[in-house]
Amino acid sequence: PRSLAGDQGGALRTVAIKGVQSARYLCMDPTAGCRDCLPQYSAEDCAFEEEIRPDGYNVYLSKKHGLPVSLSSAKQRQLYKGRGFLPL
Repeated sequence: PRSLAGDQGGALRTVAIKGVQSARYLCMDPTAGCRDCLPQYSAEDCAFEEEIRPDGYNVYLSKKHGLPVSLSSAKQRQLYKGRGFLPL
């Protein structure tokens, strides 16, 4: 996977999301969505497609499961479906 820094708007790329303090990778499974992070990268469960949208927000989908990364509750996800993250 490539880093999260710089790319063209609307482009898709594969990235890994790693915690700065925990040094663990965000991973996903089909039943629980985001799950406990792993200390080592797993291409099967820890790879995400990043899309940089024209509005400047980034959206991340699990490559394996097609599920989006979300920090919201189920109710909030229904209200704000399709929202993304601002890039750093």
